[in-house]
Amino acid sequence: MRESQIDELLALLSESKPMKWQEAWNLAFATTKEHPYSWQAWYLLGRAAVLVAAFFPAARGTQWTFAENSLHRALALGPAKDMTDVFSWLAWAREGGGNFEGALEAAEKAFELDPSTQKRAKVADLCRAVGRLVESEQHFDVVLAGEPERLSVRFSRSFLMFRLGRYKEAWLGYQHRWQTREFLFTAKLSGQPDTTLPWWTGTPA
Repeated sequence: MRESQIDELLALLSESKPMKWQEAWNLAFATTKEHPYSWQAWYLLGRAAVLVAAFFPAARGTQWTFAENSLHRALALGPAKDMTDVFSWLAWAREGGGNFEGALEAAEKAFELDPSTQKRAKVADLCRAVGRLVESEQHFDVVLAGEPERLSVRFSRSFLMFRLGRYKEAWLGYQHRWQTREFLFTAKLSGQPDTTLPWWTGTPA
C-alpha cells in the first residue's frame, strides 16, 4: 500500500464530516482489493466502518461486525508492535456491537502497548460497563490525577458514580457533557454550534 493512499485515507477519516467517512470506506474497501495483504488497508477499512456504523443508523446492523472482521484481518497481517491503534478501534467496534467484555479485552491490549492516559480512560469506561467498578474507579482516578482538565473523562466517570450511588460526585461530573467532543460534534452537525448553557441545579426551567 502506497504512502499516498494511507495519507489520503487518514485525511478523510480526520474530517468531522460523516460523508467523508463514507468516502473513506469506499476507498479503503477498494484498497483492500488492490492490496489484500496490507494490514494498513484492513486497519483503515475497519476504522472507517466504525465511524460509518456510529453515525449512519441504517448501517449498524452490518458495519460493526464488518469493522471487527476487518480489524482482525489487520491484526493477523501486521507486526504486533504496530497494533496499538488497531486494538483501540477493535474495542470501539466490539463495544458498538454490544460485546463489552470483548471490547475491554481489546482496550486492555491497546493499553499494554501504549500506557497513555487516553488508553487508560477507555479501559476505565469499559471496566464500568462490565461491572468491574473498583478497577474502573482506580483507572479514572489515575487519569484525572495526571490530567484533571480532561472534562470528557469527568463526564465518563459520572456514570460510574451514579452506579456507586455517589450522586453528588456524579452530577458534578455529568454537567461536563456539554463540553465533550462528542456533544460539540453533534451540535455542529445539527447546526447548533453554540453550546453555552447554564448549569442546571435541579430547579424548574
